[in-house]
Amino acid sequence: MSIRAKQIILACVCVFCLALSGVLWFFTKPCEQCGRKLCFGHTAAVEQSGGGQTGTAGKTSPYETQLSYTGETDADYLDSVYFIGDSRTVGLVRAGMPEERLFAETGMCHEDALTKRVVVLDDSAFLTIPDAVEIVAPPVAVVNFGINGIGFMDEEAFIDEYRAMMQAFMEASPDTVFIIEAILPVSVSYESTSSVSNEKINAMNQRLYDLAEELGCFYLDTDRVMKDEDGSLLSEYNDGDGLHYNEDGYAAILEYVKTHVVPQWEEIRQ
Repeated sequence: MSIRAKQIILACVCVFCLALSGVLWFFTKPCEQCGRKLCFGHTAAVEQSGGGQTGTAGKTSPYETQLSYTGETDADYLDSVYFIGDSRTVGLVRAGMPEERLFAETGMCHEDALTKRVVVLDDSAFLTIPDAVEIVAPPVAVVNFGINGIGFMDEEAFIDEYRAMMQAFMEASPDTVFIIEAILPVSVSYESTSSVSNEKINAMNQRLYDLAEELGCFYLDTDRVMKDEDGSLLSEYNDGDGLHYNEDGYAAILEYVKTHVVPQWEEIRQ
């Protein structure tokens, strides 16, 4: 067979293969998890959403890690939510959140959250947060720490301490639905006078999302409604120091919480 004939046959085979590939591509269904027709495996994605997510605490969830917008819900939902954190959690009282549902302390870093006694229940002695969580067993708990550690803690140490804290909370109250909330932004002026930057906050929030996925709890990206177009704290929510929020800012946080309801809510309240 001549070289010319071989070239013609090879060209025909290539054209046939391309045509066959096009037909197969047309009839191939997209992956249910990632939405792509070409998928080489995505174990993490399956665990996060459709396939059931098993965290290190032993919980299994068929839901996505990041809470989605669900619209307004009845007041019973917010009445069942407890908040755990630092001064920016304490500030939620300015938007009407009762103090008894705030397990928080001004200036507290998450590395101290397991041992520092900051919660008073029914006029009892001060309790640690894990002890309070065990006693109360909140239906839903939103955890917001990080702003007091991100400026000085090594990134890996930061995540290791956060993991240990969350595991302790989850072990203290296995039936509580825990939500890791994004670290909220600061103003440009605060960035310029501290070791905290919104760029660093954004990077750590990605790590916190990954941690929530690992542990089998939820992640809430409240930071997105607190930022301006440059990614800094919206001026209308700034209470003056660039770190804490005014009444409108805290109201925006609570509005975001109650419009991003955990999927188990219907089961929880029955």
